Amino acid sequence: LIPCFKDIDAYDLPKEFVKLQSVDLGNVGAMPRLLQSIEKIIPKVAQTAPAAAHAQAVVSNPAAATTESLLKRAFMFLEDGNWKSADEYTEKVLDIDPENAEAYLAKAMAELEVKNRAMLSDAPGLAKNANAKKALRFGSESLKNEINGYIIYFQRSGPKKP
Repeated sequence: LIPCFKDIDAYDLPKEFVKLQSVDLGNVGAMPRLLQSIEKIIPKVAQTAPAAAHAQAVVSNPAAATTESLLKRAFMFLEDGNWKSADEYTEKVLDIDPENAEAYLAKAMAELEVKNRAMLSDAPGLAKNANAKKALRFGSESLKNEINGYIIYFQRSGPKKP
């Protein structure tokens, strides 16, 4: 039994839960800790395929939705030109998933002050940006192709003139 709680103090849990390791779902990174605790109790090898899929769906969907919604907010902040907030939200995503390529791309866009992906082809620092390099490192093939396409386009044509 792993007691999970949110928006209450751990000391307010029933006395029967005192000896159990509980998880505060209000903390960043709670879902990965919960998954680790479950895997200690039920090793992945011991699970049958349907049980493993069900456990993964039940436990990991809240974390996936969280990273997805945080990324959505980060890209909205980018559209508005709110670079600081976009950067803060990408950090929240990276706290949950440190290899999230989309978050690294959004972080690079905030640093380069680029409002949307199409404008990356006019970003002079994209090829040398550390976060863009991490997006390339952790990204899918399609994301890598997209970023490399922006870099190549810029190198061939240079920035747009006003």
